Amino acid sequence: MSIPSYFWHLTPLNKTFVSQPAVTHKTDIRGVQLNLTDAEAVRWAYGAIATSVQEKVGSEHFLGVTVQPMVHLDGGYELILGSSIDPQFGPILLFGTGGQLVEVFRDRAIALPPLNTTLARRLMEQTHERLMRLCFIDYDREMAFIADRKDPVTGTHEMRAVGRLSKMHVTQEAEFVLLVSDAFQRQGLGTELLQRLVKVGRDENLTRIVAQILPENAAMQRVCEKVGFAIAHEKEIVRAAIDL
Repeated sequence: MSIPSYFWHLTPLNKTFVSQPAVTHKTDIRGVQLNLTDAEAVRWAYGAIATSVQEKVGSEHFLGVTVQPMVHLDGGYELILGSSIDPQFGPILLFGTGGQLVEVFRDRAIALPPLNTTLARRLMEQTHERLMRLCFIDYDREMAFIADRKDPVTGTHEMRAVGRLSKMHVTQEAEFVLLVSDAFQRQGLGTELLQRLVKVGRDENLTRIVAQILPENAAMQRVCEKVGFAIAHEKEIVRAAIDL
């Protein structure tokens, strides 16, 4: 892998991620490497990503990597912003909280363009309303567990994993969402959180807990199987379910 020397004068701190549209959540297959400070680090990241993608989803899904400058948050917020064409409504816009927890918090809102300043502001305000519901959980319908560690030196808290169980309307079933930070995977956190969510489901007299998993997220599928979930592979999604 050849890297032009001028590249490092423009971008001294970088991130690299797998270039494959079919891989929706690149962190699930360790397809993202951050804080790469020199050419050797980028070469190492390229090899690590290539190996991970080939092992988890197959060599045919590795089409190379993209290298971009790192953006320091410095107290900022990660956002998700996108657009697509709905077969019924036409163009739609999506705005919400981004980052690795995007599928856990689901703090997002949808609007139909065009938007003026008032409508755009209202779109953003809708996400704040969802954050309020996340902070004040309706325990009759939801439960959330967070694996948190307090740094003994700095006193700051670090969220390592989060799991959420949400009851479905009308039925006695619930859906779970689980996310473990890349740095703390393969340590049993996911299994522990999912076991606790299943226990809550039994205590609440639920009949069934389900989840939808991306086909490339083999790690989450293994966690589900450990806890007793049945795995069903469909064309574009993997469904996990356990009867309580």
